Amino acid sequence: MKKILLLTAVILFYSTGIIAQTTKTAASGANNWNTAGTWTPNGVPDTVDDVVIPSGAVVTVDASDAVRSLDLQSGGFIFVNNALTISGASSTNSTIAGDMTVSASLTFTASNVTVTGDISVAAGKQIIFSDTNSQISNTGEITLNSDSSNFSSLIYGGSNYSGGGTFEYNRFISGTSTAWELIGSPVSGQTASDMIGQTNLANNSGTGDFGIGTYNNAGSGNSGNGTWTTFSNVDAAVEGEMESGKGFQMATDNGSTVTFDGALVTAVVDVAISEGDEDGEGPTADGTRFNLIANPYPTYLSVNSGAATAAANGTDYLLKASNLNVLHTNNQAIYVWNGSAYTTINGSTSAANAVIAPAQGFMVGGKYDDGSTNFSFNTSMKTEDGSDDGISGDAMDPDDRAELFIGINQSGFDRYTEIYFLDNTTDGFEPAYDAGTMSIANNMIFSRLVEGDEGVDMSIQALAYSEMWDKVIPIGISATAGEELTVSVTHKTTPADLKIY
Repeated sequence: MKKILLLTAVILFYSTGIIAQTTKTAASGANNWNTAGTWTPNGVPDTVDDVVIPSGAVVTVDASDAVRSLDLQSGGFIFVNNALTISGASSTNSTIAGDMTVSASLTFTASNVTVTGDISVAAGKQIIFSDTNSQISNTGEITLNSDSSNFSSLIYGGSNYSGGGTFEYNRFISGTSTAWELIGSPVSGQTASDMIGQTNLANNSGTGDFGIGTYNNAGSGNSGNGTWTTFSNVDAAVEGEMESGKGFQMATDNGSTVTFDGALVTAVVDVAISEGDEDGEGPTADGTRFNLIANPYPTYLSVNSGAATAAANGTDYLLKASNLNVLHTNNQAIYVWNGSAYTTINGSTSAANAVIAPAQGFMVGGKYDDGSTNFSFNTSMKTEDGSDDGISGDAMDPDDRAELFIGINQSGFDRYTEIYFLDNTTDGFEPAYDAGTMSIANNMIFSRLVEGDEGVDMSIQALAYSEMWDKVIPIGISATAGEELTVSVTHKTTPADLKIY
């Protein structure tokens, strides 16, 4: 009898769930983004959706969301009050032809953007282009705003910015009764004469000078402190365009914003620095090694590697090897004027405090060379909003880091010197982690190296974390005789059982 092998074919039918891309159009009048009835077809937009806000529609983003593209048409309004991400696609552009107000974080991850309308970014908020290949065409107006402690940002690491539209940064500048500030232009094309013409800058009617000027580190006689100057109308005309990366001193009458109007800077910015130190390192050294330069971008920048590691949209930092190579060995740091004193930032500074604000000016100490050398900025140094709740709130990693600041107060002046206990440092001099004081500043308190002291007053000294419990650290004080002074611990994250005398 024959045996039959029966083969049975089993056919399986699979059902695939495909989420269809939809265009969601907002209704006219005032509506909330997260309300289903705001949109036609009905439903809150999703990551695959293209969003259209036509003329007459006013939409407030009242909850965080993500969509594929945004078409804000002329006559339409959007208020971004919660985080909004626009993902884009290879063939998708977003268009801003209406009015957009950004009061949260707006992120474009892979979208080209055309601006023919108006974008205004509130103080302390930001627009992020996380893809360096994104193209930005601006024939409208993009305005970034600030107040006395919050600064908005536009983070973009690409080079595809075009268009003759307006790009403005409204930068808050302190009043003369408070303090002069060190500032640079966060746009290209701004002139000193136009800055004076805004009338917000302080004006000395007696001399005809205004609250803007420069610093020259060449010696003035044998003072060794360099020369500060302020601009008259003629001086401003001679200055012409405020060069990207160059620092200026600025002040308003009572504290107000001034407008920097130009184009977004997307290129590398090299700033020449020189050395003219009274310590005699150059053949004609009777000036100071310190140079006034400034952040040329409308965003925060990372200063050290810790800040760059913490950044989500940048990998580089100011105190990298190539920039350290043009700085004096004793001053491998940047010095930021805080209104009353210089704050030193170097490799020891915590990531949260190792950032500088948009347009922030600062000092660097050049080393002697046959000619000037360049300190470089690039867009990979950009980082997110650097606002912080102050040094005293910084968290401490108990395993490898602690901070101790010793301060002095006399006649209303407050100064401090910083001691860091880190797991990768020693008692000797290490340029990346130890930084000398500024010779042109009023250094009322400083430390000296625990080992290998060569007479350099230290603004920052880093010591081994493992030896924190057994240290004698020399502290120097330069104060006015006959007047009361107070010395105290102004900040510490050292272990509670560490006794400080």
